[in-house]
This record gives sequence, structure tokens and C-alpha cells, in this order.
Amino acid sequence: MLRLRPQTGERELVWMQVGLVPSYAHDERGAELRTEASAEAITCSSGFRTTFRRRRCLVPATQLSEHGHSAKGTIQDCSFAPTSGQILSVAAVWETWINDAGCEVETFAVITSLVAPVLRSLFDRLPIVISLQERDRWLHSSTHDPEPLDLLRPLSAPELKTWKMMPYDQSAPALDLR
Repeated sequence: MLRLRPQTGERELVWMQVGLVPSYAHDERGAELRTEASAEAITCSSGFRTTFRRRRCLVPATQLSEHGHSAKGTIQDCSFAPTSGQILSVAAVWETWINDAGCEVETFAVITSLVAPVLRSLFDRLPIVISLQERDRWLHSSTHDPEPLDLLRPLSAPELKTWKMMPYDQSAPALDLR
């Protein structure tokens, strides 16, 4: 993750555990349910409201892969990348949680939104991607600046190149790779 170091405000790359665990949580139960935060409800949700105001980060990626759906009801994996070839900056929020052993565990959740109409045949939701020009604004939080809600917009099809993977047949037996 790319974030601003809390003590100095300088950029830093850090490893974090996926699945946001709020700082007030007693244990990690439910963290797997918090891998994504809905852009539409992020300022209302008690689990994400404070992290959105104060602890935003970016997940660098060269491409993203998502489970899509087809008209036939099969699952269609689809990957996408920016047409520019630049690295994607996926919007996320992070939190530090102290476990029972007293160790700090840094966790995050990716922010998703409803997709643009042209992509609805494949996906219901996709991660928010922050543009190169808006990265600094996304990372900085201040009591003087409003929350960057205007950056929580879906990707548009012209910004992406997509490719489909082999359809997944749920009735087929799972592969044993042992």
C-alpha cells in the first residue's frame, strides 16, 4: 500500500492484511467481510467513516481481475488495465488494530462503486481507481479540506482495455493441484 506515514506525512509503501479490522474491534472476526467498502455508503458506515476521513491509501496494480457474469449465467473472469499502460492506483482505506498479543496489525479494504452502464453486462461493482493527477489529494486528509467524495467515481470504458478469461463452469469438478 502507498500511504502517508502518520508521524511525518511522508509517502511510504507498506504491507497490509486485506480485510479491514476496525481499531475498536475485540478480535478479527468479520474482517473477511470487510475486504470492500461501498463508495455509496462510506461516509455513513461506522466501520469505514473514520478511516475514510483520516486514513486513505492506494493499492498499486498493473491490472485487476474480477469475476464477471455473462448473459448465460456463467461466471466469466475478466481482467482490465488502463489503456495508458500506467499503474492503477486503487482507492482504499486502512486501519491499525492491536491484537490480543499486543501487536499492531495494519489492515485495509478496497473502495468499490457501481459500474458505468457500458460495463454492467460484465460487472455490478468495480474498484475505484484514482487518477495520477489526484493521488496526492486522495492521500492527504486534513480538517481544512473536505472529504474527496468527488473522486469516488466509476471507471469509464474508454479508460480501460479489457480481456476475458476462460468461462468458469461451476458444475465442473474442482482441480486438485497437490
